[in-house]
Parts: sequence; structure tokens; C-alpha cells
Amino acid sequence: MKVLVVDDDKGVVEMLRAVLSTIPGVQVAVAYGARDAYEIARKSWVDVVVCDHNMPGPKGDAVYHVLRGPRVNWKGRFILHSSKPRLEAYTGHEDDPHFYVVNKCSGEVADLVEGFFSRRRG
Repeated sequence: MKVLVVDDDKGVVEMLRAVLSTIPGVQVAVAYGARDAYEIARKSWVDVVVCDHNMPGPKGDAVYHVLRGPRVNWKGRFILHSSKPRLEAYTGHEDDPHFYVVNKCSGEVADLVEGFFSRRRG
């Protein structure tokens, strides 16, 4: 399973990469902004995108819409995360069962990814 971590904060990227890399069978790619994420998603299959909501330039929900749009047509799972507690109330994607919202908690992100991977194997 390939996971793409998208965040402008290199410390957060490295923390998530370290945590997610401990899950057997998970490969982690990184992007430090929306444009990098689009290129990676276009060029190679990614099963899960873990994306910061509050980045300079396009925000995380805009990244989601571009990835799901016709130019990229990506179909994987999308985890929107932020350190802002208000994000828990984020709405607008209830119709997509592959869209998840979490606060910036590496353990919660890792638990979701590990659950996706175990369901995929099983």
C-alpha cells in the first residue's frame, strides 16, 4: 500500500513518515504542497492521501477536489488532517465513504491507514 503525505510543514511530514513507515507493507511518499501532490498522484498509484488542511496555496479540501477531478481521477482514500480542533466539524464530503477527517494526531492517522491495509489484505 502506498501512502502520500501532503503537508507544508517538513516536521509534520517527517513525523507522519516515521509513524506510517512502521506499518508492515506501507510505502510512504511525500509532497510539500498541492502541486507536488498532483504530480505524484498523476504519475504513480497512491492508495491513501494524508493531507494537511491549512497549507499555503490550495487548502486540503481543494487538493481533494483536484485529485477526484477528471484531470487526475484518483480513487483512493483521503484523510484530511489539521491541528485546528474546528476541523472535526468539517463537512461537505459526507457522500464520499473514502473521505476522513482527523486532528493532527499521528496515532489516529496510523490507525486509519493500518485499518485500510488490514481490510485490503483480508
